[in-house]
Amino acid sequence: MKSPHKSARLVAALIAASAAQAASAQTTGGVTLYGRIDLNLTKITGGPLEMTRASNSRWGLRGSEGLGNKVNAIFQLESAFEADTGTPQTPYFRESWVGVSGALGTLRLGRSLGPAQRVASNFDPHGTDGIGSFGSTSLLMRHSALVYQQNALFYETPNFGGFRAFVAHQLDESASISGDVTAVSLR
Repeated sequence: MKSPHKSARLVAALIAASAAQAASAQTTGGVTLYGRIDLNLTKITGGPLEMTRASNSRWGLRGSEGLGNKVNAIFQLESAFEADTGTPQTPYFRESWVGVSGALGTLRLGRSLGPAQRVASNFDPHGTDGIGSFGSTSLLMRHSALVYQQNALFYETPNFGGFRAFVAHQLDESASISGDVTAVSLR
């Protein structure tokens, strides 16, 4: 009969091996799985115990594949969800784009942060969401054109001595889709 200490060490070794294998499986073939789960238990004096969050929980896939001549095919899919119920937020993918990057810059097609929100989130400790971010509904930069642009073309120049330009053009594919308008943004 095995001692309880040997069994516990065996279980711990199996868990550690499984965790190491899972960690090494995250990035294979130029694809990265990433995410964040934000869930808190909050009790305010006189109130009930509640599940709350400070920012959006999310998961995503991003990757690149070399096409030759220092040109890469790139993509990103990112979805936000409610951690306590698993319910996806709408739209299901807040980042969903494909593109190419190389010496002439980066061209992407799909849905992504607009230029104004992208630059704001570079200096925002909360990123694009959270209780104090520029993307927060309580702050002025919540205008829809400043956050995500969909059905859009995004082009970012390479770095020219510290100068970069980023332009986005959202296409009006269908007037029947709510929020589907033509918009141009430049950073």
